[in-house]
Amino acid sequence: MPWDIQMELKILINKIVMECSHCGKELSLSVYNADKTMKSCPRCSQANGQYHVFHPYPSYFGTTGKRSSSRSPEGAQSYCTNCRGDNSPRTGTICTDITDLLHDF
Repeated sequence: MPWDIQMELKILINKIVMECSHCGKELSLSVYNADKTMKSCPRCSQANGQYHVFHPYPSYFGTTGKRSSSRSPEGAQSYCTNCRGDNSPRTGTICTDITDLLHDF
Protein backbone atom coordinates (compact mmCIF):
# COMPACT_ATOMS: atom_id res chain seq x y z
CA MET A 1 0.00 0.00 0.00
CA PRO A 2 1.44 3.42 -0.93
CA TRP A 3 2.70 5.59 1.92
CA ASP A 4 0.13 8.41 1.42
CA ILE A 5 -2.77 5.96 1.59
CA GLN A 6 -1.27 4.40 4.73
CA MET A 7 -1.06 7.84 6.35
CA GLU A 8 -4.65 8.72 5.41
CA LEU A 9 -5.83 5.42 6.82
CA LYS A 10 -4.00 6.07 10.12
CA ILE A 11 -5.56 9.53 10.35
CA LEU A 12 -9.04 8.11 9.74
CA ILE A 13 -8.54 5.37 12.32
CA ASN A 14 -7.47 7.96 14.91
CA LYS A 15 -10.64 9.94 14.21
CA ILE A 16 -12.93 7.00 14.93
CA VAL A 17 -14.89 7.82 18.03
CA MET A 18 -16.50 5.17 20.17
CA GLU A 19 -20.07 6.22 20.89
CA CYS A 20 -22.59 4.79 23.33
CA SER A 21 -25.11 2.57 21.53
CA HIS A 22 -27.84 3.91 23.82
CA CYS A 23 -27.37 7.69 24.20
CA GLY A 24 -25.01 8.37 21.28
CA LYS A 25 -22.47 10.35 23.34
CA GLU A 26 -18.77 9.54 23.18
CA LEU A 27 -17.68 6.81 25.59
CA SER A 28 -14.65 8.97 26.43
CA LEU A 29 -16.98 11.55 28.07
CA SER A 30 -18.36 11.43 31.59
CA VAL A 31 -22.15 11.39 31.75
CA TYR A 32 -24.34 11.90 34.82
CA ASN A 33 -27.87 10.95 35.68
CA ALA A 34 -30.25 13.87 36.40
CA ASP A 35 -29.64 14.09 40.15
CA LYS A 36 -25.89 13.43 39.82
CA THR A 37 -25.96 10.31 41.99
CA MET A 38 -24.51 8.21 39.14
CA LYS A 39 -21.63 9.09 36.82
CA SER A 40 -19.99 7.21 33.97
CA CYS A 41 -16.29 6.43 34.02
CA PRO A 42 -14.67 6.98 30.60
CA ARG A 43 -12.17 4.13 31.04
CA CYS A 44 -14.80 1.63 32.23
CA SER A 45 -17.06 2.74 29.36
CA GLN A 46 -14.35 2.39 26.73
CA ALA A 47 -13.49 -1.06 28.11
CA ASN A 48 -17.17 -2.01 27.71
CA GLY A 49 -16.98 -0.71 24.16
CA GLN A 50 -20.72 -0.34 23.66
CA TYR A 51 -22.30 1.54 26.57
CA HIS A 52 -21.41 4.10 29.23
CA VAL A 53 -20.70 2.33 32.50
CA PHE A 54 -22.04 4.16 35.57
CA HIS A 55 -21.00 4.00 39.21
CA PRO A 56 -22.34 5.77 42.32
CA TYR A 57 -21.19 9.39 42.48
CA PRO A 58 -19.25 10.76 44.27
CA SER A 59 -18.31 7.67 46.31
CA TYR A 60 -16.69 5.78 43.41
CA PHE A 61 -14.97 8.88 41.99
CA GLY A 62 -14.09 11.47 44.59
CA THR A 63 -13.81 15.21 44.17
CA THR A 64 -11.06 17.78 44.47
CA GLY A 65 -11.01 21.56 44.40
CA LYS A 66 -8.22 21.37 41.82
CA ARG A 67 -10.73 20.01 39.27
CA SER A 68 -13.48 22.52 40.06
CA SER A 69 -15.07 24.12 36.99
CA SER A 70 -18.35 25.73 35.93
CA ARG A 71 -19.60 22.32 34.75
CA SER A 72 -18.37 20.55 37.87
CA PRO A 73 -18.14 23.01 40.77
CA GLU A 74 -17.56 20.10 43.17
CA GLY A 75 -14.45 19.09 41.19
CA ALA A 76 -15.40 15.57 40.10
CA GLN A 77 -12.62 13.16 39.22
CA SER A 78 -13.03 11.86 35.66
CA TYR A 79 -12.14 8.23 36.30
CA CYS A 80 -13.45 6.00 39.07
CA THR A 81 -11.03 5.19 41.88
CA ASN A 82 -10.37 1.75 40.40
CA CYS A 83 -9.24 3.17 37.04
CA ARG A 84 -7.20 5.95 38.66
CA GLY A 85 -5.32 3.25 40.55
CA ASP A 86 -4.36 1.48 37.29
CA ASN A 87 -6.62 -1.45 38.14
CA SER A 88 -8.93 -3.20 35.72
CA PRO A 89 -12.06 -1.26 34.76
CA ARG A 90 -15.16 -2.15 36.74
CA THR A 91 -18.46 -3.43 35.52
CA GLY A 92 -21.33 -1.27 36.71
CA THR A 93 -24.72 -0.03 35.64
CA ILE A 94 -24.86 0.44 31.87
CA CYS A 95 -26.43 3.39 30.12
CA THR A 96 -29.58 1.49 29.10
CA ASP A 97 -30.42 1.02 32.79
CA ILE A 98 -30.16 4.73 33.65
CA THR A 99 -33.62 6.20 33.11
CA ASP A 100 -32.82 9.82 33.92
CA LEU A 101 -29.73 10.75 31.90
CA LEU A 102 -28.62 14.36 32.15
CA HIS A 103 -28.43 15.45 28.52
CA ASP A 104 -26.65 18.80 28.92
CA PHE A 105 -23.23 17.54 29.96
